[in-house]
Amino acid sequence: MRRPGFNVGKEYTMTSQVVILFGAVFAASCVESVEAAVITMAAASEKGWRPALWGAGSAIALMALFVVCGGIPLAKLVPIQILQCVMGAGMLWIGWRWWVKATQRLAGVRAIKTEQQRYQDTVTEMRSRSRTGFLVAFQGTALEMFEVVLIAVTLGTASRDLGVAGLAAVVAVVLIIGLAVISRKQLNRLPEVLTKTIVSICLLGFGVFWTGEGLGYRWPMADGSLLLILAIITGLTLGTVSRLGRVQKTKELEMVA
Repeated sequence: MRRPGFNVGKEYTMTSQVVILFGAVFAASCVESVEAAVITMAAASEKGWRPALWGAGSAIALMALFVVCGGIPLAKLVPIQILQCVMGAGMLWIGWRWWVKATQRLAGVRAIKTEQQRYQDTVTEMRSRSRTGFLVAFQGTALEMFEVVLIAVTLGTASRDLGVAGLAAVVAVVLIIGLAVISRKQLNRLPEVLTKTIVSICLLGFGVFWTGEGLGYRWPMADGSLLLILAIITGLTLGTVSRLGRVQKTKELEMVA
């Protein structure tokens, strides 16, 4: 059985799994990178660009070191069945957390927090705690980039295409940095809630698919089964959002009455 890795020299077959893998990692990385960029810009506005950029850059370098020292050896040394079970379970956990929050926000049960609000919260926290720009940018970027690394490594190793996942993450980070350089307003236009909903569906789908493969289950349609799983989860998501929306509207009408 082919072992996971970067597979730099091979030509990728554009299967449904590879396309969905790239899209899921790219979307997730965009969401987390936007949050890191907003925190860094908030730190820069209060404490100056130099310490903020040093902090963000140091965090990104630390995460890259984590991938080189942990992600690549993990992909090469651990049997693929074990990776798929563990990573599949991890994706189910992460995807479930994102999915619950995303569906609640789409249904109006949970308030939607914009990047502008996150920016103001960071500035307020810095003023109240007198924290340095380097520390704020480093901590915020490290936390968000760690989730990027976790998703990219997990998706990449379990699917045996760490190179595709890594490329998607790098493209997303570079894109968000470019938007941040152009204007912070560009970041506020990104549909974060919708993106998180799509990513959560993909994470849950991959989690189910790989857990099944790791346990030895042979999916009847091979990679095509992943599309069917995603379609089922999408249908459940739409139904859940509709149901939660009706319940929330009923509660609001009762409060008014």
